[in-house]
Amino acid sequence: MKFFYSFLILIIYLYRPVIAADALYEDHAKITQQAEAFLHLKSKELADNAAVFIHPIDHRLNLKKCSVLLEIAPTSGTVKAGRNTLKVGCTSPSPWRIFMTSNIEVKKSVVVINHFLKKGHLITKEDISFKKVNISKLHNRYLENDLNITGKELTRNLQAGSILSANNLTNPILIKRGDHIDIIAQRKSFKITMKGIAMANGSIGEQIRVKNLRTKKIINGSVTNKYSVKVIF
Repeated sequence: MKFFYSFLILIIYLYRPVIAADALYEDHAKITQQAEAFLHLKSKELADNAAVFIHPIDHRLNLKKCSVLLEIAPTSGTVKAGRNTLKVGCTSPSPWRIFMTSNIEVKKSVVVINHFLKKGHLITKEDISFKKVNISKLHNRYLENDLNITGKELTRNLQAGSILSANNLTNPILIKRGDHIDIIAQRKSFKITMKGIAMANGSIGEQIRVKNLRTKKIINGSVTNKYSVKVIF
């Protein structure tokens, strides 16, 4: 019996520092859970299916128990897909602050190229399809729908499977410098059409300089199609 009591005292003595430490310091796992809950809530603004990954806190850090709710905020001001750094702090009488790195993975359907296409190619519906990818790894302006894509011109060669970016597209040149075109001046009550010549290349909606062949006057007009420009006066 004496041996039993001696053994019990030894166990209490050995575990006393651990119990004291638990009472004095925050549990890293609980801090991580709170940070994850914060990111899960904020990530819903990005997508419903976002996945959150948080790097563990350095085990050597002893953070004193906080008597108030922890303050958690992204250092950049907003939560985004990809890498985020969180500022986690306690403002109790024994304040502390740490930084936690995390990643938010968001998958979305984006437009991809079905087969090799050369620079200058005009996009058709047969050239594109959709694929779900992790957008946090994309740096360019990916496209989520095919609106206003067909008829656009590629600015570079693209391999099959490439993710189509807004940077890869431009409006094709409809009118070239030297082309003979119609200059249209129109209001609600009347419409005047004059013959002219383009002084520059132009895409749909672009303002270019044109010369009226009758008056020789140079004016600005907006390209409406490959045969005409519209002037406003």
